[in-house]
Amino acid sequence: MNWPLIFGVSLAAGTLFTWLVRTFALKNNIVNKPNPIVPQHVKPVAYLGGLGIFLGGVTSLAILYYFELLSFPEAGAALGAAGFLILGIFDDLNVYSARKKFAIQLILAFASVAFGVKAAFTNIAAIDFLLSAFWILVLVNAANLTDVCDGLVGGLCMITFMFLAITNQEQAGFALVISGSILGFLIFNSPRASIFLGDAGSHMLGFLLAAITLLRFEHSPTLAELGSFLLVPGVMLFELAFLTVVRIQKGLAWWKGSPDHFSLRLQSAGFTRWQTDVIAWTAQVFILIVAFYTSNVGIIYQLALYLTLFAALSFSWKYLLRHEVQRRT
Repeated sequence: MNWPLIFGVSLAAGTLFTWLVRTFALKNNIVNKPNPIVPQHVKPVAYLGGLGIFLGGVTSLAILYYFELLSFPEAGAALGAAGFLILGIFDDLNVYSARKKFAIQLILAFASVAFGVKAAFTNIAAIDFLLSAFWILVLVNAANLTDVCDGLVGGLCMITFMFLAITNQEQAGFALVISGSILGFLIFNSPRASIFLGDAGSHMLGFLLAAITLLRFEHSPTLAELGSFLLVPGVMLFELAFLTVVRIQKGLAWWKGSPDHFSLRLQSAGFTRWQTDVIAWTAQVFILIVAFYTSNVGIIYQLALYLTLFAALSFSWKYLLRHEVQRRT
């Protein structure tokens, strides 16, 4: 497989389509209005970044398929990505209620699993169906909740898909195309962003991450493989857990907005958006290294790696709790 060519084509396509989508969004006033929860968001920014990634990825796949460099991905993965992208676009434009959005997410998750996006966790069909759908819902919402800082989710996903390309031979080409398309988007999304992922992008990337991790398990995973599987989303799962616990402790609904995101707390502690991104990206690299080695080393080394990771997460959790964010009025 020609890695530089595949990545280069997807990078070029992702860059081109993100630029085109940004131009279209600005001309048609499809923009994200300033949000009081996010202190640095003080002027309208173009939406539909996820559409740029999607179009870049689809175009790359078509070109690479034509020249017999890649095959198309699983039908369920392609259909699910399109479905979650469309849901996100409508939500960006109309702002659905949490209940309505979750109901549609649930339908899309079930449909994706029915079309083959699932893992053989237990080899019991009904249980594997429900666990796979649950994993899709978790990652879609984890990505969506994490997306409150320029470049953050795009960078996390690019790093993770590159890791999956290296460690998952069967899905390597697909993962490489996604990571290249994301990098093209990041040219415009890095601080200060001129286009956002929007719900369309975070929903799609969360689903694609769930799909690739699920599709690698055609047989029941070992405990070591399952541990590695759970670590892959890393920082985004940390965000989901942190927000849920903090909001519940404050008496808030976990799915409703509040300025308790780890990235906003880091900025409240004095870090810039770029520094916040680098901290999160570095943490994701560390977690992925742990994920790789825990499935390739003996039990003693696994225990040492998990203890080190637990200590790092505990320190991060306590540090973040000390830095509340003042809501802008």
